Amino acid sequence: MLQNPIAMNKYRVFGMILCFLLFAIYRHFEGVFYDPIVGFFSSSSNSLGNLTYDFSLYTLSLISRYLVNAALTILAVYIWFRSKKYTTYTLDTLLVVGVLVIPLFLSQVYFDFPFGKMFAFYLRRIIVYPIVLLLLLAVFYFDSQKNA
Repeated sequence: MLQNPIAMNKYRVFGMILCFLLFAIYRHFEGVFYDPIVGFFSSSSNSLGNLTYDFSLYTLSLISRYLVNAALTILAVYIWFRSKKYTTYTLDTLLVVGVLVIPLFLSQVYFDFPFGKMFAFYLRRIIVYPIVLLLLLAVFYFDSQKNA
């Protein structure tokens, strides 16, 4: 059964606007998450030094933040592509990235950045920002064009 392309485009535009609004709301409430070392990355220091913070609370906050990003990423991929294959691939990719990147970043913080501040900075960006979404949108778009 063929669907009306105009109705499908309206639905897709509505979905994109909804995803944008969800990410905007998420960015607005970023202060809710405990992130005591965010200022460290903009400083000239290469060591946490005398910065006091609760590592377990920071770990919990970082994982919660990643889970919110992952949920919004899965929702965005589902709305844009309406494909179970792409949604499943997104979930698998986010699981692998989370299992690899979060412990690596937390070990960097715990051991006071043995590989340098910039390495930890970019690991944190992968966790905190929807970088995986941007990469996957490009991959899925080109794959859908190839299969069209």
